[in-house]
Amino acid sequence: MDDPDWYIDEDLSVEDVIWEPVEKWGDTVFGRGTTKEDGALAVVVRYPGEDRVMIAPDEWWATDCFNLWLADDMLSEPGERAWTCGDAHVRVSAYTGAFYVLIERGECDYVLEQVDNYPFAVVRAASHGLSKLREDWLDDAGPLQDAQQHIGVALRQLWAEGLIAASSTATAVGQDQVAEALGMDGPLLSQVLAGQAWV
Repeated sequence: MDDPDWYIDEDLSVEDVIWEPVEKWGDTVFGRGTTKEDGALAVVVRYPGEDRVMIAPDEWWATDCFNLWLADDMLSEPGERAWTCGDAHVRVSAYTGAFYVLIERGECDYVLEQVDNYPFAVVRAASHGLSKLREDWLDDAGPLQDAQQHIGVALRQLWAEGLIAASSTATAVGQDQVAEALGMDGPLLSQVLAGQAWV
């Protein structure tokens, strides 16, 4: 990752920023706002006993900064109902109830996406994790088979909870969507959900 165009301003405190909390992870609060002096975009991270203010030149870099700091905490403190497949992770916020898919691309380099519901997050993470493992382990079937079994267990759990349905709803992901994301046809997905086949 190239050096970012946002930076930590050691001279600013949270009192110098008009901001609102957006997310909380563990004991850390993450917020967005603007500086009182010149209206610059700011990201605020409040650790217990320590505050940091980051300044960004535009909305894209402010979002990049916010996601980087939040993703770093998500990895170190997974929280409730976390799930992982390779370098793709599902995280659920106890503060906002939001569902996230977090993908590690390298050291301090993450993609963080907020999605509609938990089962869709699992399917999105499984799709990415499976694709990456297929690329990385061409000559060794072991890790891929382990991942396929891991994904199968997760899908059957979602199915048992009614979170995989005939069609997508506000809280469930549709079978067609699952099959497409994981490169399967309908009959194979049915076998996976019945515990009769791998992904």
